[in-house]
Amino acid sequence: MGNTVNVNKLIDALGFSSEESREFVDVNTGEIVSVFSTTLRKSEYDTPHNEVTVSEQEERKLADTIVADGSDTYVPLPEQYEINEANMMKDFISTLDDKMKQDVLARAVHGNVEFRRFKDLVIDLDVAEQWNDFRHERYRTVAVAWCERNGIAYQ
Repeated sequence: MGNTVNVNKLIDALGFSSEESREFVDVNTGEIVSVFSTTLRKSEYDTPHNEVTVSEQEERKLADTIVADGSDTYVPLPEQYEINEANMMKDFISTLDDKMKQDVLARAVHGNVEFRRFKDLVIDLDVAEQWNDFRHERYRTVAVAWCERNGIAYQ
């Protein structure tokens, strides 16, 4: 395949992905591109270009290329449900030595996991640096595995 993808940029893209957009790697350039999900749907359903706002036109061209191309040039990054940050949080909790901190965080992630609440508690319990390092390494593992699975060179 083409150029290499910067694994740190890939980690950033994975960490900031959402349901509102999809991220792809252009295998020819190594560039990471993002397209709003609504724009992709317009391309998939062949919505006429005259129904696309002026500000969406450039993004629509990219979306049309992605849809027409399949996955030959633009390979989609894993979606959030594939990364499963809720499990990541639970795994992090088990790495803590302090039983009280484990208990507080475990109660926070029991049932419906609210990332904001977890993040606030991580700061309050003074384990934010540990969490950020843990999370970064998990995302790195996901990114490297994704590159290898898709035959994409990384650095």
